[in-house]
Amino acid sequence: MELRRADQIRGNAFRVVEFLHDQQRATLGEIVDHLELSKSTTHSYLEALLHLELVRRVDDEYELGLKFLDFGGRTWSRSDLYMAAKPQLRDLHRETGQTVHLAVEEYEDLVLLERINPDESVGFRAHAG
Repeated sequence: MELRRADQIRGNAFRVVEFLHDQQRATLGEIVDHLELSKSTTHSYLEALLHLELVRRVDDEYELGLKFLDFGGRTWSRSDLYMAAKPQLRDLHRETGQTVHLAVEEYEDLVLLERINPDESVGFRAHAG
């Protein structure tokens, strides 16, 4: 029974993270309304996420912390595909002078791992991730 409760807590805490990811910033009230959790429970999750430096508070709003950028960057840079493709991407960009992308499909989403633009390129703007 305790394990099930721990799974529920982790799941709800991650729902808070996902909501903040989607909304960019949100107040405690907005999070409570969207997740349909009690105010005290949601506040407890936010306090734990703040303590872990996964979320930060700006005035009365919460947003994801930059630690997620560190997690993503480490995951991305350890990708075997990225490490193997990196020299070929640079060569292709150098030979063509065009923008080159490296992307993979994960969980039915396209995830951009790398993009190399010509110095004077205009147009397509995307970030890794």
